[in-house]
Amino acid sequence: MNFYKLTLLNLLGMLPLLGFAQPSVSFGVLPKFSLSYKLPKGFKVAHSLENRQFFYTKIHGTQGVFEHSNVLTDFATTLTKATGARSGIGIGYTLRVRDGELYHRIAQQFYWTKKYETFRLSNRIALDQTFGPENSIQLRAHYRASVELPLSGSRIDPNEFYLKLSNEYLGITNNKGSNDLEIRFAPLLGYKLSLKSKFEFGFDSRISKLFEENSSLSTWVDIGFFTSL
Repeated sequence: MNFYKLTLLNLLGMLPLLGFAQPSVSFGVLPKFSLSYKLPKGFKVAHSLENRQFFYTKIHGTQGVFEHSNVLTDFATTLTKATGARSGIGIGYTLRVRDGELYHRIAQQFYWTKKYETFRLSNRIALDQTFGPENSIQLRAHYRASVELPLSGSRIDPNEFYLKLSNEYLGITNNKGSNDLEIRFAPLLGYKLSLKSKFEFGFDSRISKLFEENSSLSTWVDIGFFTSL
């Protein structure tokens, strides 16, 4: 399967980069909650709340420190419109609270899904613009592929577990002349509680500053609950 090959090559390709760049390492928890509902004419609204907290941080050249810190909280709303049976476009707004300061993010996306006999492959291309304190502006372009695999049978039914793997690439720039590349990989175990609710648990690893002397590796315990009306 092409997605598996891409993910394996991605992980293998990151190993020498990490060894060369001597990354800073951090570990934390990433709880999230999402509530969505449908509107007429193929529209859908999703509200989400996400929080990030670090419990361990090790900066390159120093000893690691076990210390709790609240990194940020995101409040997001996304409006999507179906353009086909398995595709759509969307716009979104996120209010980010970080270190007592506010950031405003506007996002645009196009997504499509392809169903196979025993799994579903989803793709998303997105752009976003973040406006922060002191007139800071950050621009990002990203592509994400994710696959959902039932662990019993050929489809995901209520009261059944499934495996979800996602791989994302982000190109990042800002108005201060800084550029970055970030790669994300998240293996998650999901449980479909009902036709409208599901729970996911796993790890979300993010590698950034790949071309700098001190790259950054962040790993989160990802805990998500998703429900729709």
